[in-house]
Amino acid sequence: MITQTSKALAGATLMTLLAASAQAVSTTSSIAETLKPGTRLSVTQKSALQLPSVQLGGVLYRVVRSTAGSEPFTTVVNGDDMVGVSRNELVISELATAAAHAAAAGLPVKPVSEKAYEHLNTTVLRFSSLADVERARRHLASSLPASAKLSVPIRFAETKPQ
Repeated sequence: MITQTSKALAGATLMTLLAASAQAVSTTSSIAETLKPGTRLSVTQKSALQLPSVQLGGVLYRVVRSTAGSEPFTTVVNGDDMVGVSRNELVISELATAAAHAAAAGLPVKPVSEKAYEHLNTTVLRFSSLADVERARRHLASSLPASAKLSVPIRFAETKPQ
């Protein structure tokens, strides 16, 4: 039989768990907002963050924060605890832009935008998430000619105007 005391304890435990979860989300959010490309996670920051990960071409990155919309980006941390930013782009180079466009049309995940630079034989596909970039990269790696190059740019330094 459940007593009033048991119900009160269960309610208090649930409230404590909810408060701890909210605190963890708040901590992750506040840490994520202060991270800039080129900085390293401190031991305190690293222990406070429970991060999902994505593997890009054999390199594991932990995802700190993602944004959506017309200009999506993802803040990541590499194996050396260095913070970087990806614009969720997949660059296809050394392939005619028409061929890259045709290949992009057959992707299981559709890009948010596509830019072709015909004079460079380069196409830039932008996706809503880094996970989508990796799905597209894997698909294209198996379907494009071996001469085509695929890269996912991640910036690990702040750009400063000269």
